[in-house]
Amino acid sequence: MPRLHLAPLPILTKGNAMPNRTRHHLFAPLFFVTLLFSGALFASGDMQPVRFDDTIDPVASNGEYAYIITLKNNKADTATHAELNVTIPEGFTFVSVDDNDSCSYTGHTPSESNDSDRVECKYSTFPGSTAKDIHVTLRATTVDTPAVFEAHATASCDNDANTANNSEIVKTTIKRGADLNLTKISYPNPAISSGIVTYEMRVGNAGPHPATGIVLHDPLPGVLAFFADDASPADQNDSDWTCDNSGQNVTCTGPTIGVGETSVFHFRVRISGADTGIVTNSATVSSEDVLEVNTTDNTDTNDLNITPGTDLSIDKSVLTNPVIEKQNVTFNLTVKNNGYFPAENVVVEDLLMPGYKVVEVNATRWICQHTDTNVTCTKDDNLSAGAEENITITATAPDISKPQARTDENNVSISSTTKDPTPSNNSDRVIYTVWTDQADLELTKTKQAKTNPDGDGPLAVVDTARSAIKVHNHGPRPASPVQVVDVLDENETYVGYAGDDWNCSEANTSTGQIITCDYSKTLAMGANAPVLYIDTNVTAEDDITNRACTGGSGNSLEPDKNDTYTANDCDGASIGATSENKSGVADLRVIKTTDDADITTSESNFTYHISVKNIEGNTSKDVKFRDRIPQYIAAYNGRPATGITLSSDKITVGTDCNITNGLVECNYGDMEPGKEINISITVTRPMRNNTRTNTASAYSTKTGDTNRSNNTDSVDVTVSDIADIEMVSKTVTPNPVLAGTEATYVLTFRNNGPAPAKDVNVSDIFSGEPFTFLSAQHGTESCDPYDEGNRTLRCAIGEMA
Repeated sequence: MPRLHLAPLPILTKGNAMPNRTRHHLFAPLFFVTLLFSGALFASGDMQPVRFDDTIDPVASNGEYAYIITLKNNKADTATHAELNVTIPEGFTFVSVDDNDSCSYTGHTPSESNDSDRVECKYSTFPGSTAKDIHVTLRATTVDTPAVFEAHATASCDNDANTANNSEIVKTTIKRGADLNLTKISYPNPAISSGIVTYEMRVGNAGPHPATGIVLHDPLPGVLAFFADDASPADQNDSDWTCDNSGQNVTCTGPTIGVGETSVFHFRVRISGADTGIVTNSATVSSEDVLEVNTTDNTDTNDLNITPGTDLSIDKSVLTNPVIEKQNVTFNLTVKNNGYFPAENVVVEDLLMPGYKVVEVNATRWICQHTDTNVTCTKDDNLSAGAEENITITATAPDISKPQARTDENNVSISSTTKDPTPSNNSDRVIYTVWTDQADLELTKTKQAKTNPDGDGPLAVVDTARSAIKVHNHGPRPASPVQVVDVLDENETYVGYAGDDWNCSEANTSTGQIITCDYSKTLAMGANAPVLYIDTNVTAEDDITNRACTGGSGNSLEPDKNDTYTANDCDGASIGATSENKSGVADLRVIKTTDDADITTSESNFTYHISVKNIEGNTSKDVKFRDRIPQYIAAYNGRPATGITLSSDKITVGTDCNITNGLVECNYGDMEPGKEINISITVTRPMRNNTRTNTASAYSTKTGDTNRSNNTDSVDVTVSDIADIEMVSKTVTPNPVLAGTEATYVLTFRNNGPAPAKDVNVSDIFSGEPFTFLSAQHGTESCDPYDEGNRTLRCAIGEMA
């Protein structure tokens, strides 16, 4: 209430004389009334936004977030007509404000001084020394690049005591965002215990930007075990995703998903425990590269219903090897319960092919019955979880009526009244060979000049031919005796034989010479006898052809177990022969030298010099030259291959000659008597080390050579060791290294060769900020003590291959 005060009559002076219009009342009694208001008119408040924070920073583009503004009256007096204005950054969308009684969104209100959206909060009175939190929720702009936006909060009231603290600014960073969402399903569902379950993941992106660096995490419950990273067969986007596990934690990485797109992938798990009922499993998808707009749909949960069951399997094998017609063969059936529940009423059925006859069946705690070709076994009790049992079946193999062998098969299956989630392993088939009861010998034969390592070209008359004969026993029985009979051509005469464990003799008949060779040992099934060589001299110009036999064919002895398959018992071979009087003969000569036989570490190359000459006789037709450079080594880790260059006076490199991986091959064409070709081959480092022999050869493919001993020549070159040690990399973990923490440096180095590197040492000199050395080692060997003064670590590596 206003109070009424009586004031004394003022004393009038010249300075405060009454106006003329009031002077006639000079002596009348006067009263002055003053109204004093208790605080409402003169009291002041101090409104201040003492806190202005964004709840998330940075914010995903198009993502929701909130500002928290704490409005406070710093004065003890109640403030009247208090206001708070929160300016919304341009491009942002208002969502909500929690104080709906006092706050409202004004929308876009353009004016001369304010052209932005804002939230206004008005309070007719605001108690002194109190504060209030206000939450303003916004949706961010859809910027494509990182940007910083400002929001403003201003407060005021009547008679504001301090206007300097009325405003606050907060800066919010906006980055590219994507709204990933996940849907997870499982099939089959319900699933049987021990079975395989496929999880299907559907990852969508509602934008506003493509999502990259996508990762899905799925912590599996204990009853599930990761099995494979896709569906079977692979389906939809499985090839774009890679799933792997670390224990129960499954991690999948995927491709970029554009706005509005969905990527579907799968991984499989095995039910690996005895739990049944509902198993709940949740997966979460996220991006490592862009911010998430809305995390509420990044996780999805799937309920898998597991029902009782077990996983039976059966495997069949043949214990008899080889399987021979009309002989007993034994099969083994391995029955397993791979599951977590007993299997009830287990039955095994085995079906043999017609012609077999079951002799006996052996099994413990199985009741078995059989006919000639069918076996049925029933378990006398449940097959417990994890059990493994065997059934053996012995039968007589049929008479296969084949000259060599045939392929048979045998099928077996297992069943149970207990549900089985993986029927694919409930049957098995074994495929095997049934052999004719014999020792099946096979002979192969080649024929060439004895002194020609390349095997090309005809012989000169009176030169020596060599037949190489190989004998193999296909079985199934061991072969003894093993005999080879070789009937010579009428234009060749026997010289001798060579070959371990062979003994040969000759006999002259009206049709020519017959060479009979006996092998002194028993030849086992699948074995090869040592190569038998038979040397003969050619006596006339012709194609020299002859044929050798074994296994009872061609008058050779039959093995104890007859060789009834005769199609592979014999083989023939031929070689041409030329003479001076008809097709002509020649004498090619090869001379090989080198300009440097000892290559030191300071030398980088050397040269071979080769002379090929037809020294006498007729024209040597279609002459071939070969030289394999033993110092050649292929490129490795950036180190080049051995350099090989060729020059010649009468041939063209690239047309007449080719160099391939250290092999030099040239076609000299026809060489008349006296014609000589000189060739130089330069070898450049890197080279293989040590002393190595290089042999060059030249032969005619159409003309016999009267002296094959000079068709080749060799020279030795010694190359000193040179190696190429490369420091491949140096890494540190972690990186960056934080002060006070341990760091591990890994130095990777290698020897690029070509020779081993001896006495290799590695030094590492540290610089920069001081540190404390802990340890160092190479493999299991420790390095030298760390030199604190020189800050140097040395490790003796020794020899590196």
